[in-house]
Amino acid sequence: MTANYDTAGADLRLLDEVEQLRTALESALEENDLLVDDRDRLLRRVTGLSHELQAAHRQFAKVREAEEPSDHAAERRLNQSEEELRVAFEEMQVLTEELEAANSTLHEVNQHLDRRVEERTREVQDINRTLLAPKHRSAR
Repeated sequence: MTANYDTAGADLRLLDEVEQLRTALESALEENDLLVDDRDRLLRRVTGLSHELQAAHRQFAKVREAEEPSDHAAERRLNQSEEELRVAFEEMQVLTEELEAANSTLHEVNQHLDRRVEERTREVQDINRTLLAPKHRSAR
C-alpha cells in the first residue's frame, strides 16, 4: 500500500458495500420471517385438522361398531377431513422446503458478510499501518 492511498474513495466503496450487504441481509431476514409465519399458520391448521380427523374417525368407528346402516354424512366428513389434512401436509412440506432454502440463503449471506468483514478489517489494518508508519519513523 502507498501513503497516497485514496481514503475518501475507499470509504465510499466500503460504505456502498456495507449498504449492499445490509440490504441483502435484511431482505433474507424478512423472507425468513414471512416463511416462519406461514409455517406457524399451517402448523395451527394441521393441528386443527388433525383434531377434526380424530373426532371424525371416532364418530365413524362408533357407527361401524353399532352396525348401523352407514352414516353417509359422517363418512363424507371423514373423507373431507382426510383430504384437507393431506392438502395441509403437502402445503407444510412445500413451506418447509422454502424455509430451508431461505435459511440456506441467509447462511450464505452471513458467510459472505463475515468474509467481507475479515477482508475489510485486514485492509483497514494495512492502511492504518501504512498511514502511521511515517509518523513512527519521524518520532524516533
